[in-house]
Amino acid sequence: MKLARFPFGEKEEKKRETWEPYPGSRIILEVAFTRHNIRRLLAVQTLEIEGESCEVIRYDSCHGVLHRHLLFDCADAREELGWPLTKETVHKIKDDLKKHWRERREKYLKKMKKGDWP
Repeated sequence: MKLARFPFGEKEEKKRETWEPYPGSRIILEVAFTRHNIRRLLAVQTLEIEGESCEVIRYDSCHGVLHRHLLFDCADAREELGWPLTKETVHKIKDDLKKHWRERREKYLKKMKKGDWP
């Protein structure tokens, strides 16, 4: 666990979970938090294609706003979600990734076969 100092002595900790719902498909969830707040969130679904890791969908809180990159729809369709960084949001994202990984994987692979990338 990596620690960083914040005002008033708060320490930041990171928690990382990784699971493979299917060989060559990986989901990574990383949360940085202090005792009182979730500071940053990153959740990514990747596919292993010809030895390279390709992102299919990514949730992140860069720039202070939680948003989702739908990389299976086009090069980078960014959708701001406006959800607060809470434990409930983390569970909501985790559930979404677990529920829809197969569908997103198929959409991504279909686009790759068609050559529909810009």
